[in-house]
Amino acid sequence: ESWMDAETYQTHRIRTSMNAAKGRANRKKVKYKINDAYMISIFPKDMICPVLGIKMTWVGERDTTPSIDKIFPNKGYVEGNVIWVSTRANRIKQDATPEEMMKVAKWLKKQEKS
Repeated sequence: ESWMDAETYQTHRIRTSMNAAKGRANRKKVKYKINDAYMISIFPKDMICPVLGIKMTWVGERDTTPSIDKIFPNKGYVEGNVIWVSTRANRIKQDATPEEMMKVAKWLKKQEKS
């Protein structure tokens, strides 16, 4: 059993997430050119998911766990193309194009009015 302060724990989790992303990059044969300092610098200080506006946390519900998102998947994990979002937001946009996401959103809005 080991104990870490909150900052050390967060750094540990960021590095763990980066290692997982590096593995995905290798499997999918996309670029991986990010480092610890960059990923720590872009992490939301308020722990709020910039996509869904929900509080992110490293423990508890999986949907609220911070996740590294490639804004444009084909560009890979490179500076300027990665952002921290909730796992839920990342799953929602996993493989949809912006056009597909807009179509789904418009369809859902129509369903609300029905």
